[in-house]
Amino acid sequence: MSEKVRQKNSDKQFQKGKNKIHKKAYKNPKAFTGSRAEGQGFADVRKKKVMREYYKMLRKEKINKGSSETGREKKKNQKKEIRLNSPDTISDKSEKIKNKKSKKSLYKQVQEEYKKKQADKKIEVERVSKEKVEREKAIQDYKEVKSKKFSKLAKVNWKGQPNMTSQMHVLLDEIERMKKK
Repeated sequence: MSEKVRQKNSDKQFQKGKNKIHKKAYKNPKAFTGSRAEGQGFADVRKKKVMREYYKMLRKEKINKGSSETGREKKKNQKKEIRLNSPDTISDKSEKIKNKKSKKSLYKQVQEEYKKKQADKKIEVERVSKEKVEREKAIQDYKEVKSKKFSKLAKVNWKGQPNMTSQMHVLLDEIERMKKK
């Protein structure tokens, strides 16, 4: 009897596995993030992207230079130095309000600093590429002179012996060049 029960249970398991219903994955009906009603999400995403790139660049610089200060720490230290070095000269409320209005948001500060660093990096890349071109030109000129000299020194007569007249011309050219210097 136990064998019959086992057989029935195995049949049930087989049937359960066969009749499984596969659910489809839920698709978000919204194809994009952000809208005007949600507070202009596109602008927020762009701003966050710029901030991420800026902080990533700072981390790389910190690793390369071995500096322990980040951008925020530097700003804090600058503010402390300003407070210590100069007394508070702003006393009028109107001047304080103007200063508050003229202060840039963190996003604007980060964006300007990021653009400035990118421009510096671009200038550095151009300088390096210019040096590389000059170096390659100098090497090419050197190789050209060297190959001409070698072709003159490598001349041989019909017996395979070196041609002394071309070697003398090479020596004469070197002496003339030394006299010019």
